[in-house]
Amino acid sequence: MMTDSKPEECHVCFDNYDEAQQRPRTLPCGHTFCSECIGKRIRNFKLACPSCRAEHRATAATWFPINYSTEELIRKIKCIQSTSVGAVSTEPQDCSRNISKTLKSMVQEQKSTLSTLITDCDEVLSQLDKYQQLLSMWKAQHYHLHHRLSDLVEQNNAAIKLLEQEDDSVMNMTTKGKTGKKQLQAMLECLDKLKTAEEISRTTGEADQCHEEAEDWLLTCHQLFPDVNTVNNSLKVQEGIKTALNTMNAEKAATDASIHQGDLASNIMEKVDIITGNILVSNFNHSDVVGILEPSSTMAFLDLAWGGSTKGRVYIRLRADTGLGRQFMSLCTGNRGSSYLNTKLFRVGNKGWQGKCVKGGDSKHNTQAAAPPLTDQLEQYQRSRSAGTVCSPWGLTTSQFIISTRSHTHGCQWDYVFGKVVSGLDIVREAVNHMNILEVTVVDCGVVLAL
Repeated sequence: MMTDSKPEECHVCFDNYDEAQQRPRTLPCGHTFCSECIGKRIRNFKLACPSCRAEHRATAATWFPINYSTEELIRKIKCIQSTSVGAVSTEPQDCSRNISKTLKSMVQEQKSTLSTLITDCDEVLSQLDKYQQLLSMWKAQHYHLHHRLSDLVEQNNAAIKLLEQEDDSVMNMTTKGKTGKKQLQAMLECLDKLKTAEEISRTTGEADQCHEEAEDWLLTCHQLFPDVNTVNNSLKVQEGIKTALNTMNAEKAATDASIHQGDLASNIMEKVDIITGNILVSNFNHSDVVGILEPSSTMAFLDLAWGGSTKGRVYIRLRADTGLGRQFMSLCTGNRGSSYLNTKLFRVGNKGWQGKCVKGGDSKHNTQAAAPPLTDQLEQYQRSRSAGTVCSPWGLTTSQFIISTRSHTHGCQWDYVFGKVVSGLDIVREAVNHMNILEVTVVDCGVVLAL
């Protein structure tokens, strides 16, 4: 527990305050810490007070005022300590008089601000570098797709050529067939007019020849048509082009729609993940995917509701290489019988402290959520301290899950991590702050399948 037995030192780093990097600053909640410790704990434009966990918005330590009372107290303590030990100089020293204090304070303030900005610049430059690498990869993929589209156009042209050849053959055979039919009709009329044996002998010979030609024509038609290669190739090329066009139209519609770019505190690459997730994937609700044995997906979602209305959707990126990740996906789709649909969040953990979280998927409140866990290896799982972590509270023996809403700043970590909230963490935090967590219900769930 923090005490004020040593007001001259910061209760985080336990170093004495000074008038440089470790000037005392007071947070809106009333607690005071040094500038350096405050700056180190600002993440995503937010600061959680190390003492009471109250959250304050800030981008740098300079957002918070200097505690001049503490500085004055420290100077007096130093004066008392100097007097008790004995000063070398015989003249009294006035510790309260400092001609350059104002200018020095301004310089230190600027140094602290610039140092914070340099750190922020480094982080954004790192994000831009990753984003540029992603853009280069996308350009290479577009060139590759261009070549594939060229191949598709060539296949289409080849299919058209085969169809034209087939059409010409059909036209030729049709012309021959019509001519042969006319000959048969004329021969039939001629047989009705025969009167002499000589005419009958001559005409029946001609009729035999017409009969033989007609049978040859019929046999040739049955053998030539349809050409299997022509028909099969045409259908395959048509289907491939239709699929590509339908996908392009679907992606264009998704691009034209309004796209959620993530929370304000998200960095560049987190926003890219959310945007690409919104554009390049298609949502499948619980009722849409029942019966799909193993959907190929690493993104799931939960729709949370309370107070008679749906509050929003939470997107979770799963680790498909873990049994718990695959189990969570199955419980979102219901393809193994059990489901998170209509289950409730049932407990808030570490309320008011670091590592605040919410638990869900409780079989006691809804037996549909009970599911035999998939077997897995313990060493596959990672650990995490960050907010938005999705993990299991009891290892591999439960279908319950935890979503952390506050980071562990030091010490503890989450075990059995199998997912990460990429969008909608604000919805989870709002649910945690609801007066009765048992009223928060998963009204829909599912997975996001790549188009």
